[in-house]
Amino acid sequence: AADSSYAGMILDYRIVGLNEAHTDIDLTTSLFVPTDEFGVTFVAPPSGNVEYEIQGFFYGGSAGRGLIAGLSSANATSGYVEIADENTQLIFSGNTRTSYREFTHKWVETGLSGSVSRWAAFKTDNTSGVPQVLWGGSSADRYPDFIMKVTALPATIST
Repeated sequence: AADSSYAGMILDYRIVGLNEAHTDIDLTTSLFVPTDEFGVTFVAPPSGNVEYEIQGFFYGGSAGRGLIAGLSSANATSGYVEIADENTQLIFSGNTRTSYREFTHKWVETGLSGSVSRWAAFKTDNTSGVPQVLWGGSSADRYPDFIMKVTALPATIST
C-alpha cells in the first residue's frame, strides 16, 4: 500500500532497569507515568500508524488487585494526559493476590504526523494490599526490565 515503506521498522526503543537498582512504585487508582523514562519519542512514519509495545512486571499486592495501563502524551514530570479513552485498558484482573506477573501489552495509534512522544501510565482498581509495578536490578533474581517499543505499521490496517 502507498505510504507503507517503513512498515515493520522500529522507530524507538526504550529499556529501563538494565543493570540498575531494583525499583518499584506503588500504584494508585489514578493513571500516572511512573518515571519520565517510561516513554518513546519518534518521527511518525508516512502511514501515520504505529504499534506501541510494553513489557513490565506487576505485583498484585496482598489483596490481589488489577492492573490498568494507558498511553499519555505527557511525561511523569508534567503529569498524565490521556490520548483517548480506548487507550486505557485492563491488563490483569482477578486472582493476582501475592502474585508477581510479567506482562506484555500493545496499543495501536493512527493518524500521526511529525514528532511524537508517548509514555506508558499505570493504575490499579484498588490500592489495598499495595499493588506495584517493578523493574530492573543489578544482581541475581532481579525484576524484568521495563521495555517500550514503537513500530511503524502499514497505511492499510484491518480493523
